[in-house]
Amino acid sequence: MKRLAPLAILSILAIPSTGASPPTTVQTTAADSHSAIPSEATVIYECRFDAATDRNWDNWPDGWIRKSGPGYPRYVLISMDEPDATLPQADDRTLTIAMDGGAAFAQSRPIAVSPSYAYMLSYRMCAEGLAGHRAVVTLTAFDANHQVRGQIESSPVRGDRAWRVGAIGPWSTGDTEVRYLAVGIHVVGEKPGALAGRIRIDDIRLARLPRMTLEANAAFHLFSNPSDPVVTCRVSGITQSRGEVRFALVDERSRPIAETTVPLEMTAIDDDARGAGNAHAVPGGPITPSATEDGDSRVHSGVAAWRPPVPGAGFYRVLAVVGDDEASAMRNETTLAIVRFEGNPSREGIFGWTVPRGEQDIPLKSLAQLAPIAGLHWIKFPVWSPNEGRSPADHLAWFAERMGAQGIEFVGMFNAPPERLSRELLGDAGPLPTALVFREPEVWKQLVNPIMTRLSLKVRWWQLGADQDASYMGYPNLAAHIAEIREHLERFGQEARIAIAWNWLDEKPGAVPGPWARLTCFAQPAFTAEELSEYLRSETGEGRAPWVVLEPLRSGEHDLAVRARDLALRMLAAHRDGASAAFLADPCDEATGLIHADGTPRELFIPWRTVSIHLAGAKYLGEMRLPGGSSNGVYEREGEAVIVVWNDQATRESIYLGAPDRVRRIDLWGRESRPDEGVDAGNPTQVFDVGREPVFLVGADLAVAKVRIGLTIDKNAFSTALGEDHVATIQFQNQFPQGVSGKVTIHAPREWSVEPRQVAFKAAAEERVSLPFRLILRASAASGEQPVRIDFDVRADTSYRFSVHRMIRVGLEDVSFELSAILDDNGGVVVEQQLVNKTDAAFSFNCLLFAPDMPAQRRQVLNAARGRRIDTYQIRDGRALTGKTLWMRAEEIGGKGRILNYPVSVSP
Repeated sequence: MKRLAPLAILSILAIPSTGASPPTTVQTTAADSHSAIPSEATVIYECRFDAATDRNWDNWPDGWIRKSGPGYPRYVLISMDEPDATLPQADDRTLTIAMDGGAAFAQSRPIAVSPSYAYMLSYRMCAEGLAGHRAVVTLTAFDANHQVRGQIESSPVRGDRAWRVGAIGPWSTGDTEVRYLAVGIHVVGEKPGALAGRIRIDDIRLARLPRMTLEANAAFHLFSNPSDPVVTCRVSGITQSRGEVRFALVDERSRPIAETTVPLEMTAIDDDARGAGNAHAVPGGPITPSATEDGDSRVHSGVAAWRPPVPGAGFYRVLAVVGDDEASAMRNETTLAIVRFEGNPSREGIFGWTVPRGEQDIPLKSLAQLAPIAGLHWIKFPVWSPNEGRSPADHLAWFAERMGAQGIEFVGMFNAPPERLSRELLGDAGPLPTALVFREPEVWKQLVNPIMTRLSLKVRWWQLGADQDASYMGYPNLAAHIAEIREHLERFGQEARIAIAWNWLDEKPGAVPGPWARLTCFAQPAFTAEELSEYLRSETGEGRAPWVVLEPLRSGEHDLAVRARDLALRMLAAHRDGASAAFLADPCDEATGLIHADGTPRELFIPWRTVSIHLAGAKYLGEMRLPGGSSNGVYEREGEAVIVVWNDQATRESIYLGAPDRVRRIDLWGRESRPDEGVDAGNPTQVFDVGREPVFLVGADLAVAKVRIGLTIDKNAFSTALGEDHVATIQFQNQFPQGVSGKVTIHAPREWSVEPRQVAFKAAAEERVSLPFRLILRASAASGEQPVRIDFDVRADTSYRFSVHRMIRVGLEDVSFELSAILDDNGGVVVEQQLVNKTDAAFSFNCLLFAPDMPAQRRQVLNAARGRRIDTYQIRDGRALTGKTLWMRAEEIGGKGRILNYPVSVSP
């Protein structure tokens, strides 16, 4: 037996950082190649669709039932087929469903189970020509009265697929009332008129495993104090009377923080009584796969609790392993988030969630608690329930009222009518495009009237279809059609504002607002932040700003840091460039979501929340130039500036932002710190690290930020003609709430002659200030973009000393040079010089290349026409020049007599 070494918990779990909270798993291999059931599991039900399954020879598995009625026609063949030679045994038959329109569902007899265990289902399935259909295997839980208590389903099968082993679970509903499980196979149409296709299933096995759960002591495992979390591990269905749990705490990138071992407090239970009856505690100790020392063969349960040493705000996973044998140890994990609960959150914001499957994704009561914590200001939720026996209107009315009281706008989605009504009124059981549902007024009015009767006075916004339902694109007389629907909805009460989904890449359907108040714009694949910005900026005009769909990168395909950065940048783009609302497509999705079905967080929950709460109620002001060149956005919020900063390269920025005791740095994971205090040219600054993930700087001085953004120099490019005298003007507005006085000092490159370098000014509140200066460039002045720093010393309600950074181009843009220098294989340096001419005129230059301690090399460029002219220099034995700077000086022959100077560093 291979035993676990210290810290092996991290390797045995080896769960990728996806944020999933998997059920109990056992680190084993399957018993055979035709099953996913672990060899240590106990099989409690098996169905191979052979002679033993069909004792009355009616080609139907004993104890199974099929669904029939509207949408589930009896003529769809469901039968045990002839032997399949591709299966392991020649006499092995399969259950075959041959589609012929409609849908099909077959289900096994109820199988007695105990809530003390987890259960795993294994099966083999193949598909032939299943076009327009989807097939899933289901595992349904029932109580003692055979009422449904829960259901889980497999990944869908479509098209053609060879025989393959599939599995569901291990799964436990966590419901102590569960007494039975039943296996089902469900085939439904996904496209109207889908007819043909065949699905076959075989080798069904249901097995039980010990059950292991992890839970924390707060709703959704969200905490404000890092010392509060207590994680409890519960184990049941094991035969050992002693045990212990090995816990580990890791951060969002699976970096270990702490590990410990806690004994299980064991209890012997009467499994037939499902936990009731005689019970006694057993001290903790190591679990072994053999019988216990006292020969106790009863089933046991155990509990162990741990208070993990959480270091502070952020996202964490708690991992747990029970058992010393690496082959059979049970494992589980749960997630925690330490967040700052903001007081009096802003009631204005653009970010929201779309919950496409309604309470199939998350219960309304849980969502009502979670939505304000998650930083939501909008939420889309289906108003039709797939449950044919229940009307959701009363629950939705309560939910919409609760959301409104918390400043969250509710959007009712007409996206999936109940299956029974869909079959009766529309003649199809599959998911229907919205345009088809709303095609006939006498049909859709029957579907919407019960909803509108209850919700019309509580809900203003309605969306026809899901976020990516493109069925209205190309619809004839669309404006009149939507106007008819809107007019009908408004008969029930207040004004109805209608949204419809639209692909960004398709031509817009006329003026917005029109009969529809908003377009929900989506793209497949989803837009990057840059693409989203470009399309949003094209949507100009009052009321035209669309809703946008945000779909995070998939967890299995991208690193977490990439996913977090991408989501944050897309959220920033949506806010900055004018989206009226931005909806996360599916917060419960396994690969792209923010939460699990129980509301506990996945990794991207905190980055989403961080961006949303810091932009709530914020107004975008613009971008300011930072000394380190970091990208940024500046926002005004509640009388302060909020600055979000990121950089493709790790850097440290040093700039004055405001009073040191007010400015805070908050990363995407909610971790808060104070920037370091620094000094730049005698001025106080805040010093902070910037990387690829955006960080927020809150509490910055608003007036200083506005001066930085608004300051201009009326000329941003100067000719390099020798001795030419340039005049430029610094212009800014007094952004302080009172009159100010002070001085401005200009810091330019040494080769520039600036007069005056320092000038005093006075300005009333909101007064504009103009400060002219003269500039002469020496012959040695470098060409291209050059940094200029403008220092302010301002006396207002208090003294302010800060710098504004700008870039000024030396040399006009009509002609320029680009240089590169690399070390070749022989140790020489090759310098490539490209003259870029953007005009129709021809230019000539004498070019000199200067290298340290080496004679200058000359090249003459004559009559260079529009385009690029390439020349090279060769420097032998140039290894000593690696990392050093060379200079190229270009003197114009004739023309304006310009002198251009360019540095170039030698790359290895």
